[in-house]
Amino acid sequence: AQALVADANAQIAKRQIRAPFNGKITEKFFENGEIVSSQSKVLEIISEAKYEITANVPESDIAKIKLDQIASLTLDAYDDNTPFEAKVTKINPAAKEIEGVPVYEVTLNFVEASSLIKSGMTANLDILTNKTSDKLAIPLRAVENGYVKVPDQENEKGYSRVKVETGLVGTDGFIEVKSGLKEGDTIITYIEEENE
Repeated sequence: AQALVADANAQIAKRQIRAPFNGKITEKFFENGEIVSSQSKVLEIISEAKYEITANVPESDIAKIKLDQIASLTLDAYDDNTPFEAKVTKINPAAKEIEGVPVYEVTLNFVEASSLIKSGMTANLDILTNKTSDKLAIPLRAVENGYVKVPDQENEKGYSRVKVETGLVGTDGFIEVKSGLKEGDTIITYIEEENE
């Protein structure tokens, strides 16, 4: 009798749909009483937990990505004045190819929940891989092959070249200068060539 009860419970369990996580049903594809095959999609559910983002990082950049790094991001649904933060929570060690380029899937979780975030949105993100403060920085376009131009009236060109040691490159178009210049130095970022 116990075996029959266990079998009956097992049959009932097979006819129940259980979600693997807490969430909200967003779409139902069948009504009560309809016959459904085992391969049919019955429901769509979105999680009530914090949303996550998956990003494909090319192999040239993946070595810079570490767990717990913070990313600043915007969502295409909103303007750039609505920023969000996310943290790197998983890095897939296996590569996959997209258009012939090896990429690694990186998963990030939003730091704070927000009612503005919806499932399926497209995100644009910058992952902070390194940072520095109180350093001298100049426009990246001013550096040419490790040199910058500085005004020099004694030179017939009106400038001379100074070798600089550079460091981190920022997302704002500036680059760190470790040596070769000091605060207050004047540099030339652009020279308009005269045509004869």
